[in-house]
Amino acid sequence: MISRLFSIAGNTFIESLRRPVFLAVLGAVCLLLALNPAISTLTLGEDDKLLVDLGLSTILLGGIFLSAFISTGSISREIDSKTILTILSKPVGKLCFIAGKYLGVCATISLAGWIWSLVFLLGIRHGAISAAWESSDGPVLIFGLGAAIISVAIAAWGNYKRGWNFPTSVSLLLAALLPLAWTLVLLVAKDWSLQGLHAEFAAEERQLGQVLLALALALQALWILAAIAIACSTRLGQLATLLISFGAFLLGLSSDSLFGGPGREKTLAKLAYGITPNLQFHWLADALSLGNPASGFYLLLVSGYTILFIGAILCLATALFEGKETG
Repeated sequence: MISRLFSIAGNTFIESLRRPVFLAVLGAVCLLLALNPAISTLTLGEDDKLLVDLGLSTILLGGIFLSAFISTGSISREIDSKTILTILSKPVGKLCFIAGKYLGVCATISLAGWIWSLVFLLGIRHGAISAAWESSDGPVLIFGLGAAIISVAIAAWGNYKRGWNFPTSVSLLLAALLPLAWTLVLLVAKDWSLQGLHAEFAAEERQLGQVLLALALALQALWILAAIAIACSTRLGQLATLLISFGAFLLGLSSDSLFGGPGREKTLAKLAYGITPNLQFHWLADALSLGNPASGFYLLLVSGYTILFIGAILCLATALFEGKETG
């Protein structure tokens, strides 16, 4: 049972990385995150807040698109090609199939989230250039762009000489080289002088520890949205899955404010609140802007909520898949 589960998850992960849509979404979000420091200069005195808000929002939206595309492609491809009949006759139960597909999709989203988070952290270190006398952060540009260029160059060479799959190669290389680039950035100040790793974490204006906590919670939100996308993809197509995932995202971020309406509106709000995740738990951008730090215990509580909600959604996905005609 366990071996079959991880076999399905591993195959889903590898197949998802090979899809061109993965590299397209990954690259588009990385580009937007890299441009965030320039976009943040459009505000007056709110540069750091906008930089964090834009970064977290971009990561969440990118995760929604990626989970919808990967989930529907993974399950519908098995059904359309009839390979699901071979899988389910192993024997592999439908619960094991759904759970394996979900773990594979989660692994893909986690890899993308890891890369996006590192690009986001490099952007926070660079900061917004809000005045003419401020200069760009040389270490961020050199090490960050260097990691990206080296990754693309090695992946292109491997694809041409060795037959490597380009999307898979470039994503894995970015996942390995970007942490090295960020570590080097932490060790070098903006003026290229050496500093300790703790220096960036000690800077109060950056709130780097809280940003890391916010990224961990944002990744959990993506896992929840991936579970919703898996459940939808058992019955619906790609467009419908994307719309429902995006709707769950919007409802989840506005769950707390939905209780303000009277009468019937309040009843409908409670119904929506019960079937959609409360992503306000996972959104720390407002708390960061107000200077209200979250603790590790808060992360633990939200993690418990995330696990329970994902378990419920996967049970629903299995029930929906039970009645699905696969033959």
